[in-house]
Amino acid sequence: MFALLFILLPLLVGCAPDDPKTAGDCAFVLDPNRKQDCLVAVALVMFKDDAKKGEAFLDAELADPLQRDMVYMRVGVDVYPNEAAWCAKIKEAALKEMCKARQLRPHLQAHEGDGRAPPRGAPPPPTAP
Repeated sequence: MFALLFILLPLLVGCAPDDPKTAGDCAFVLDPNRKQDCLVAVALVMFKDDAKKGEAFLDAELADPLQRDMVYMRVGVDVYPNEAAWCAKIKEAALKEMCKARQLRPHLQAHEGDGRAPPRGAPPPPTAP
């Protein structure tokens, strides 16, 4: 009886996995805010793997224009920082300008462990021992 409770409790509470990769990982999240956060995380994973799949996922799963803009900003700054087209997809003017500004200032981006080269003149990121 208790074993069944421990299996069903996360489903009833609506816990999202720590590292969601598909929309199915977010299916049992009941809290709307946590579900949106989960879907945004999935969208970013999809964009890293395949931009076309990421866009298709946004069209299917994220109807809120502000959430979509936030995903496009993260994609334009963190995933594809050298491609201005992602910032151009943002509808909200202030977010679009912020995205463009962050793309123009790559030296302000975090580079530790993300696989990108550090800005010219900056020391390389630390390596794991």
